[in-house]
Amino acid sequence: MFSKALISTALLPSLVYSQAENLNPGGAGCVDPSGYTSCYATSATNFGNCGQVCTQEYAPATKQFETCAAACSAANWATNIGCWLQSCWNRVYSCRYQGTAMQYIAGTDLEQTTLSHPIPYYPTPDGAPAACSCNLGLVYGNMTDQTIADIGSCVALGNGPDPSGTFDCDCCQTSQLISNIFNICPSSNLSSIGFDSWFADQEKSIKNSQVSYSEIAAMAGGGPLGNCTILNTPDTCVSKYKLPIEGTKWWNPLALPAGVPGTEALSDVAGSVTVPPWGMTKTTMVLFPAYTTVITPAAYNEKNAAATTGGVSGTATGAGAAVATTKASTASELVLRSWGASLIVVAVSGLLCF
Repeated sequence: MFSKALISTALLPSLVYSQAENLNPGGAGCVDPSGYTSCYATSATNFGNCGQVCTQEYAPATKQFETCAAACSAANWATNIGCWLQSCWNRVYSCRYQGTAMQYIAGTDLEQTTLSHPIPYYPTPDGAPAACSCNLGLVYGNMTDQTIADIGSCVALGNGPDPSGTFDCDCCQTSQLISNIFNICPSSNLSSIGFDSWFADQEKSIKNSQVSYSEIAAMAGGGPLGNCTILNTPDTCVSKYKLPIEGTKWWNPLALPAGVPGTEALSDVAGSVTVPPWGMTKTTMVLFPAYTTVITPAAYNEKNAAATTGGVSGTATGAGAAVATTKASTASELVLRSWGASLIVVAVSGLLCF
């Protein structure tokens, strides 16, 4: 369960006209690497073809064109998840698959906690073998979950007579946000999913709040406000401000211990998956907006599965028929040329860099 927390900024861009980058471009470690790369290549080609249809049917910058282009991108994000499930199902708990799922969520501009069709095996279930060292799905959900009910919890106190009370609420709210992440991955370097900039925003906000409310308190004859001392008795955050956390430890944004945020590189833990989590049978995957694919899992190949996974940057190459049977159109790395200069297209690079 994710915390119901107010997020001030989105950590990944809303890339509604973009092509997803292949986070495992060579298919290393997949049970069927050639099928995996072929699937990604076909997905890219289909995206370019889909974009050409948009330019032929609609004038650039029109609402119809934007809707068409966004649909092409959304299908591209979804298709790539199908490539993993078809040919790299033994790595669905890995950092790279979790990153691919995040690409889909960011690219379609959806909120993770309200997905009408959940992404298979995302976030990673507890105790899964060969899983990412940090449960990126849980972290990303806590970073991007926006709940209107929480917005007014501290804002409503802003014009009240007690500046220290308002600051206390801000401390509880900021601690709620960061605690729900540090209680999952206190030691991991999460810069690859935009945590650095997100955390800097939270840190700046609480420091500005401390300065502002200290000035207000001084005008009333009070002294400077401390470093979120309310967190010495954090139960008050729950009882007074209705701001609970996931886990048991409250982290003070103005008094974090050394080494937090963490610096440990993301990696996949030991273990192996030798049978698809859903079994060696065909299954149908449905994702927003109108994407359906029939997944036929490739046979397990121990030698392929044991291959070392390489870097995550780069783009898919090669040709061949799509491995997954889809009802979607997706994109090409040549999309800027084929769609025209009026459309800005970028790939999500650096999403996972380790």
